[in-house]
Amino acid sequence: MVIFDIDGTLTISDSELWLYLSDESYVPKIKAGSVETTWFWYDAGFEIVYLSGRHYLISEHSRRWLEDKNFAPGTIISTDSISESWPSNSSVGEFKYNHIKQLQEKDFIISYGYGNAKTDIYAYSKAKIPAGKIFILGSYGGRHGTISVGEDFLQHLNKLISGENVV
Repeated sequence: MVIFDIDGTLTISDSELWLYLSDESYVPKIKAGSVETTWFWYDAGFEIVYLSGRHYLISEHSRRWLEDKNFAPGTIISTDSISESWPSNSSVGEFKYNHIKQLQEKDFIISYGYGNAKTDIYAYSKAKIPAGKIFILGSYGGRHGTISVGEDFLQHLNKLISGENVV
């Protein structure tokens, strides 16, 4: 499996969701190369999981947005409560870790994780995904030995296609 966070990872910022929630005609913008990166992994035979701190009440919006933007098919996992959505290690970080752990306990292998926040690094690291298999976009990229992807996926995607950055 390859896990992708949504907000701030696939979208251009964490605020894209809030812009949509305040105006349903707004369509969250995607980071360059994000769609192609999900398809790279999907076409290579990996299951895709979209693990988001978004509340389950907007799961249908998330699914529709992923489909409309042509992201690779995958499972969407969202929070059950607003408190799990809070951007802290003890809230969304633990929510993500617990779901990753549940997948691992069912013998799924989490090969790579993508995110943009400290909470993503926390969850992936706590689940013992090696730092060299954790790809982080934005300012937290490279922290705790993770792989810095940059501000979008374009250079990273080129490296994946050429066989680089795949451990």
